[in-house]
Amino acid sequence: MNTLITQLTLQSEKLKEQIKGLKLNSQQWFANSDIFRSSGFATRSEDISDYLLELTATINKLAKVTDEQHIAYLSERITQQFSCLKGLVKSNEINLKNSQYSRDRIRNLSKVKKFTVKASQSSQELYAELSKLQEFERRLLDKVSESQQQLSMYKGNANRMALQQDVLTNQQRLGRCRQALSKIEESIQKLDNNN
Repeated sequence: MNTLITQLTLQSEKLKEQIKGLKLNSQQWFANSDIFRSSGFATRSEDISDYLLELTATINKLAKVTDEQHIAYLSERITQQFSCLKGLVKSNEINLKNSQYSRDRIRNLSKVKKFTVKASQSSQELYAELSKLQEFERRLLDKVSESQQQLSMYKGNANRMALQQDVLTNQQRLGRCRQALSKIEESIQKLDNNN
């Protein structure tokens, strides 16, 4: 019997440490007090330490009792008390995991929103850049056409080299502009495919 009492006392101490580690205030644990609506406790209190004291007192009574029926009754009561207190610990662990999951979920949603805003801004920036380049391409096409027209209408040789150079320069600019347009269009396509 002494070995059993020693084991119960050790389990009780371990449980006390677990509950102290929870750092519950009376409102927090009492909100979960439906766990304690058990015939195992005579205590009706908002202080968890009162329930732990009752468990210790019940174990101490068991150590002194010799009547078989009383031993069976106290053993059942201790089992219920341990069950209630362990239920509180488990309930708190589940609540902590749930609140951690909620915090993680909110944090992840926040990251997704930031990414979406960033992607949207990137998309808007890309479309703005595309629009700017398309306008630049249009102006360059006009310049190329104009410089080619000037070259074809020019009859002399004095400025012909300068006009040819002007046509070539405008065509090179147009080529670089079209390369930039292609890159922007590819970036937009990739962004659209990712969404």
